[in-house]
Amino acid sequence: MISASALAMFLQVCSIINSFIILAVIIVMATVKKLQSLFAFRIISFLALNDLCAYIVFAFGNMAERYGESSFGCQFQAFGLNYFFLSAWCWANATAYTLNRVIDSATTLKPLNIGPTTMRYFILMFQILPVFPSVMPFFFDAYGNSGAWCWVKVRDL
Repeated sequence: MISASALAMFLQVCSIINSFIILAVIIVMATVKKLQSLFAFRIISFLALNDLCAYIVFAFGNMAERYGESSFGCQFQAFGLNYFFLSAWCWANATAYTLNRVIDSATTLKPLNIGPTTMRYFILMFQILPVFPSVMPFFFDAYGNSGAWCWVKVRDL
């Protein structure tokens, strides 16, 4: 049987490894100039950036054990995990939507109308809107120790 602390340590190591892999993807995307002009790669860069931030926050381990459940570190970790993973999930959906539009455009021979307005709309929807559900748990004192890290508190039902 694996102990909770061993599992938490394994998850932290995986988060650090994921952070380096995602950082390598971001560096490649930042250095290859031809990729920067493609709409799909801009979406992927936002997805990668949100994943990187989430895994960095996740790599800190259980902040509640070190500083207390109501500490700034625990609350920041809970908010960061909620916000960055929710935003990354939204960007993954934007990728699927864009892929659907590209395939539809190719099969129907209709022009693909994805311009700068679409990117601004995506940024509004997928970077700014996830703030609201991530702030809501502060009003209900719902962020705290959830086991191996700080997130929504585990309560007895």
